[in-house]
Amino acid sequence: MQSGSRESKHVIRSLAVLLFAICVQAVQGQGLVFPERVHDFGDVRSENSEAVNMFLMINQTGGKVVIRSVEASCGCTVPKWTKDTLVQGDTAFIEVRFNPKDQIGRFQKSLTVYTSDDEVNGLEIRGIVLPPRKEKKPQNPGEPYIPLFEKYYVYDDKGVEDLDFGFKEFMDDLINVIQTVGTAEIQIESSASHVPTDAFPSNQALAESRAAGLKERIELKLKATGISLSKVKFREPQIAVQGPEYKNDFETNKKVYEKYQYVKAEVFIP
Repeated sequence: MQSGSRESKHVIRSLAVLLFAICVQAVQGQGLVFPERVHDFGDVRSENSEAVNMFLMINQTGGKVVIRSVEASCGCTVPKWTKDTLVQGDTAFIEVRFNPKDQIGRFQKSLTVYTSDDEVNGLEIRGIVLPPRKEKKPQNPGEPYIPLFEKYYVYDDKGVEDLDFGFKEFMDDLINVIQTVGTAEIQIESSASHVPTDAFPSNQALAESRAAGLKERIELKLKATGISLSKVKFREPQIAVQGPEYKNDFETNKKVYEKYQYVKAEVFIP
């Protein structure tokens, strides 16, 4: 019995050693590990100086590695990395700074990491750059004022959502005005480009739906806050279809057309 027991223990130990060796070999064969390869900044204000993210890198190559270079797809994205030699198990960060200036709308920037072992890895940052906050100055000293709300639509974008950063700011300030003054008037302006739409009968109908959608969203938020809609007057919406005529060049001139894809709201003190 004792001899059999010793043999069993030996087999178990041998299996444990074998499993450990397999695990080590598997880990060493993973190469460079990036727990996060795509980072979404969400909403970024264009007046902000920079948006920063740190990509963690783990050396699981089984040898020594040096990051030779990190190349970004745009001059608005600047990477910074360690020049130290990384041995097996070492970690390092690749710092990425994104400058949102003149980048209004959805963005997606790629980075390529080149290392001494000839391995090439891709990283990505993405998000939406919001236009600067525009404020309506008081007509008379002591009058409250609030920012102009703007949402520019990139294609495939949906309507205004409660979690839109700019919309939340707008509603917080609108509620403050109503509670301070007792009433407010809202002017909504919406626009569509001349790029054909399949979801609506016409581009005019698309622009009208954007205005109606924003009005409904404002009303729902006011009701949820306990504010009577009798305290708010909506002026006749300003609807437009504008911008250059469409020349079947959507893919190459997307940014041009997106300038005319928007909905805005401004508050006036009666």
